[in-house]
Amino acid sequence: MKVMTSVKTRLGSALLATGALLVGCASEPPVPPLTIGDSVNLKDVTDQNHQPFAHQEDMKVLMFVEGMEAKELVRESLETIDTRCMKDGELVYLANISRMPSIISQLVAVPAMRDYPYPVWLDWGGEASLGLPVREDQVTVLSLDRQSIVRADYYESTSDLSRFLTTLCGPASQESP
Repeated sequence: MKVMTSVKTRLGSALLATGALLVGCASEPPVPPLTIGDSVNLKDVTDQNHQPFAHQEDMKVLMFVEGMEAKELVRESLETIDTRCMKDGELVYLANISRMPSIISQLVAVPAMRDYPYPVWLDWGGEASLGLPVREDQVTVLSLDRQSIVRADYYESTSDLSRFLTTLCGPASQESP
């Protein structure tokens, strides 16, 4: 009886080890984050109105977020700046919506974005944002020179991000009533 239990235990351990190896082989290794000198390519993204990205050469700053808290931080900061710099592609806001259920993105999220007075570039499949460095609940801001990353900063407060964006784009216009 002891021999049979020992055989079952060894067989179970061997199967478990083999299963772990197979699972490890089946999953793809994580993509290392892009760093200084790496190139950013957004040629396959579209905005919330399905317009193709045409500012590959003009990008100076790319903002990227993961998570609702960071998204809200960007939204609040963009209210404080002149967003015309976004229409020219100097400042680019990229949103990875690949993990969102397609019915939600197509029927709720993207239609809501159409009311924004600035473009939000959408990464539908996750390829354009693959490797972009992120920190939880922070906004990644990549400074670019001819598509190459020259600096990476992370913002976790609306005031700090707004201050940076204002130096890039200027303050929101104050129209008198």
